[in-house]
Amino acid sequence: MGQTRRVTLTKAAQVLGVSKEAVRKRVQRGTLPSDVGEDGRRYVYLDDVGGVGPGGLHGDDSRYELIATLRHQLEAEREANRENRRIIAALASRIPEIEAPRDEPESPESVSEEPTDTPAPPEQQEQTSRRSWWRRVFGE
Repeated sequence: MGQTRRVTLTKAAQVLGVSKEAVRKRVQRGTLPSDVGEDGRRYVYLDDVGGVGPGGLHGDDSRYELIATLRHQLEAEREANRENRRIIAALASRIPEIEAPRDEPESPESVSEEPTDTPAPPEQQEQTSRRSWWRRVFGE
């Protein structure tokens, strides 16, 4: 077993590689032994198990590898998320540019061979102009 060290909350946070608030929460939960010194400051007791590693006092190197792997995966996911947001923003900005064709026949069989010069009745023109483009395209 290693030696136990008495350190301040700030130093414990640095050694453990977490925030000062996280150390306070561990003290409140009772997972880190602590006491209040004569100067009124809270001190935490840390076990020195195998030397100082990248995140603090730990003896298990596989933990560091796992943490490094998880950090790498998290950064890759964040980058993918940023790229997805860029794509969505680009597509969303193009939506107003998309318009339905003006003279779309209702069905291929109903298209007449002869062009008609008579305009559509005003009620029909008004109805088509009020329908949204997706209703005209998908026929709802």
